[in-house]
Amino acid sequence: MPPLLFEVLNYVLAFFLWMVLGRLALNILSGGRRTFMTGVFEKATAPPIFVVRKMTPAFVPDAHIPILSLPLLLALRILMAPLGQPAP
Repeated sequence: MPPLLFEVLNYVLAFFLWMVLGRLALNILSGGRRTFMTGVFEKATAPPIFVVRKMTPAFVPDAHIPILSLPLLLALRILMAPLGQPAP
């Protein structure tokens, strides 16, 4: 994989990972109230949340989807790490 493409994918996954963590933390700190910042975090985390929602069964509540997206994002970053290593 070209180094630039690897770096871009790694940064995008890291961005989504930290945004989902921030969304969860802000939700806890705000007590579940809807604020301007919670809306920003919801918009920023919409792509990974959409993917996880499509992968999970319908009986899983929507409130649990951000929590389930964390292992997915972390696994993608870990699985992508060997691709960034130089070829032997």
